[in-house]
Amino acid sequence: MTLETFHAANLSKLENCSHGFWGRKGGQSTDSKGRPDDLNMGFLHAEDPNEAERNRIKAMKELGGQSPILVTPKQVHSSIVYVVDQAWNNQQAPDGDAVVTKTPGLAMGILTADCGPILFCDPINRVVGATHAGWRGAEAGIAEETVLAMESIGAKRQCIHAALGPCIAQPSYEVGPEFPTSFIEKNPTYSDLFVPSSKDGHWMFDLKGFIHRQLSSLSLASIEIMPHDTCADDKSFFSHRYNTLNKLPEFGRQLSAICLHE
Repeated sequence: MTLETFHAANLSKLENCSHGFWGRKGGQSTDSKGRPDDLNMGFLHAEDPNEAERNRIKAMKELGGQSPILVTPKQVHSSIVYVVDQAWNNQQAPDGDAVVTKTPGLAMGILTADCGPILFCDPINRVVGATHAGWRGAEAGIAEETVLAMESIGAKRQCIHAALGPCIAQPSYEVGPEFPTSFIEKNPTYSDLFVPSSKDGHWMFDLKGFIHRQLSSLSLASIEIMPHDTCADDKSFFSHRYNTLNKLPEFGRQLSAICLHE
């Protein structure tokens, strides 16, 4: 089956660089509803880790070139970024939430199931990066830390293009009454990221808007925010929140990755 892959227009225009935001279709896993075509890329969320590995290999072949080697961190909702110059064993990856490289043939990847996947590319100075931005990591500054790490190996932020891939959107992201406090205490202008929920005292949080605002402060070459809502489309995407709301077992992570070619 063909993999369901999504692409950002701004990254697709760049030369010697390829990327993908994969959905859940076209793989070799079976989910909690018995669907046999799930493209689960997460070792921790697979009954058989070999299935996740086979799915990753399929995705890398789609990236082109000489089938890049995928590098992913063990995500912990932090602001930790790794500069990568050689592949590691992904099942024994270090804790962190972003990876960057200037090495062609290494694909920088992260996994999500509602959090924000951000892919970065400086095509002029030839540096790429991938970032996992849940609300904790985003609040901790993971996007800026990724750009700083890219600059440490030669990138220029005015040359960096960034794309936020499929993640949970505001109409699906209800939070409790205490949630907005830390955001608004840090910056009162963040109050417009919250609109009242239908549930008394609760709010709908705009994670996409929060990440976009942070990216916009970094003076990048371009920013694209893709429109998909992972929670609202369980046929196309894995979603932790969808599974929780529908009392389904936890299952599946989708991959986002980017690489340089020679």
